[in-house]
Formats: sequence, structure tokens, C-alpha cells
Amino acid sequence: MRAAKARGRQIGNRRRYFDKKRAAELRSRGWGQIKIARELGVGVGRVNKWICEEYNRGPIPETLIEAAYARPG
Repeated sequence: MRAAKARGRQIGNRRRYFDKKRAAELRSRGWGQIKIARELGVGVGRVNKWICEEYNRGPIPETLIEAAYARPG
């Protein structure tokens, strides 16, 4: 592996560009993860990771938390 690196060979998977701005635009239009991945030419796992780490960063509104724990009555 050291010799391959010395010759300038690619080690491991190739890094693919991921257009986060375009993905956010598609997500806000209601596109699903699979459809976004196909459109951008990346894996679904990459889109899922982006959604979990960056897209859904905002805090959860209190009304949603209250609604989740409310007892039907």
C-alpha cells in the first residue's frame, strides 16, 4: 500500500461531491431519500446521514413534544 501511495494511486473509495444545497431544495419539496439519492448520483446512506446530521438540526418545537406525550382524553 505504501508503494501505491508513493505512485499516487487512489486508496479506498473515491470521494464524491454531494450538493447539500440541491439536496435541501429537493427535501423541502417533499422528495424522499431514495429519490434525492438517485437525482444526485450518491448512495441512499449518504443522503440519510446528511439528513440525520445536518438537515434536521433544529430543535423540536414544544408543541410537537407535548402532542407526542399527550394522553387521548
